[in-house]
Amino acid sequence: MLYKTGIILLLSGLSYAASGQQADTAGKPIPSYDPKDILIDAPPSAPVDARQEVEQMPEFPGGQRALMSYLSRTLEYPHKAVVDGVEGKVLVEFVVCENGALCEEKIIKSLGSGCDEEVLRVVKKMPKWKPALKDGKPVKTSYRLPVQFKFAEEAPKEKK
Repeated sequence: MLYKTGIILLLSGLSYAASGQQADTAGKPIPSYDPKDILIDAPPSAPVDARQEVEQMPEFPGGQRALMSYLSRTLEYPHKAVVDGVEGKVLVEFVVCENGALCEEKIIKSLGSGCDEEVLRVVKKMPKWKPALKDGKPVKTSYRLPVQFKFAEEAPKEKK
C-alpha cells in the first residue's frame, strides 16, 4: 500500500523497470523499480510573477486537476536519478503569453541527474494555456511550477 499527503502523481511506462537487479556500466548494482513505486508531487498552486498583478491567473486547459493528470502521464523519472537514488524538487518558471503559448522556460531550482531536463521537456510539450487576464484582456505572465520527484513510501505493516 502506498501513502503520501498532498497531490500524488504516479508515473507509468518506465522502460527500465524490471525484476531483480541489473548492473550499470561501472558494475554497481542498479535497483529495480516498478513504475508504481515512483511518485511525483506537484503542489496545487503556483505563484504568478509579483511584477504583474492580474485579475485571473493563467490556467492549464481543464484546470489544476488536468495539469496534474498531464504531468502524471507525461513525466518519466530519469534513469540516472533512479540509479543515483535522487529525490527532490525542481522549480520551473515559464511565461504564458497573451495567446496562451508558453515560452522562456527555465529551471529556477535544479535537482540534476536528468530531472531538470525532464521537467523542461514536459513543459515545452504542454498545450496552450488559458492566459492571465488584466482589465479583461489577456496579458503575458510568469508562472512557477514546482515538481517533486520522490520514490514511493510503503505504509507501515499492520500487526496481525
